[in-house]
Amino acid sequence: MSIQLKLSGHSFSLEAPSAGIPEECTVYTARTLLLPRDEFDAAQAELCLRLAGMACRADERPVHSDPQQQIVAVMPVPAAAVETVRRQFGPQTPFTTPLLTLRKYTEPTVWFYRAGTLLYIKVYDTLLRLAEAIEAPGDADLLCAAERLTREFPAEHYAAAVEGDEPHRLRRLLQRYFKRVTCE
Repeated sequence: MSIQLKLSGHSFSLEAPSAGIPEECTVYTARTLLLPRDEFDAAQAELCLRLAGMACRADERPVHSDPQQQIVAVMPVPAAAVETVRRQFGPQTPFTTPLLTLRKYTEPTVWFYRAGTLLYIKVYDTLLRLAEAIEAPGDADLLCAAERLTREFPAEHYAAAVEGDEPHRLRRLLQRYFKRVTCE
């Protein structure tokens, strides 16, 4: 069981199960910073966000994913949302992001996950090469992102995998850039 925080500016909605403790709280925001576990310090989370150009606003505070994992995500979240989650589910409720989704691919792959107006992108070959969350409210934004990606990571060397909102539609849009596009 999990809950989701969908952030849009200063507002949020909390979709919570009626009972029980969630496994995790997924935060949907383009303002997501990934850090190697060895470089992460919870006391410096706000500073890290500020240095990455994602400073917390006056009504926000940083939350982070499990610091025991290899990669730790840090995200600014409205303080009211954090308080609601902590009050309803306890102070140890873990936060996560779609950027921490783990996938195993046997060939170089660009992973796209669409959630509302957000687009999460990860590029794999033998290693993770890129992980990014961007605002992409329309098809033109998605296509622009795909075009820019294929300049750095030539499409003829990569397959694409899509998940999230309207994966079949996303698949059709991306077929003009990638020879092979699969829905997961």
